[in-house]
Amino acid sequence: EARERLHLPQDKKLVLIQLGAGVINKNEDEIGAAIEAVHQLGPDWEPVLVRNPLKRHSSHGSVTSIEAYPLVKYFNAFHFGVFAGGYNSCQEAAAAALPAVFVPNTATKTDDQIRRVNGMVEKGLGLKAKSLDELKAAICQLGDSEVRETLRWRMGDLPSLTGAAEAAEVLDN
Repeated sequence: EARERLHLPQDKKLVLIQLGAGVINKNEDEIGAAIEAVHQLGPDWEPVLVRNPLKRHSSHGSVTSIEAYPLVKYFNAFHFGVFAGGYNSCQEAAAAALPAVFVPNTATKTDDQIRRVNGMVEKGLGLKAKSLDELKAAICQLGDSEVRETLRWRMGDLPSLTGAAEAAEVLDN
């Protein structure tokens, strides 16, 4: 159903690529490396790039792209994701049990993405890539169904918290 709504092929293994807005710092090299690595997984695999409404043009040619909000509603359309290490991306991937490689943005001044991504990796909730070579290697790892299933299993053990109970407790006090 998610693939239908996004007009994505039903017969491919899809990889969602969202490496940040690309307006704070350039991320074209990382996006290009991710697309290339997904293609190297084989003809059954297809990268899907999240369109950035803040950018006018994409230099990634005929790669399938989507625009959807909130994107997490459609995560079940994908085999895995390639994300920046932002708070929302990490939390949403874990909550939706979408295996992912996280690329921490080191150019942010107030967001410690390296620490966040390291925490995800230490808990077995994702993979990390700090270089183009590490990104390609992590995507290759996620091409293995056993690696993806292990990550999904670990994320499935997370408590499902909505924040509602915690907020109600604060308001009662």
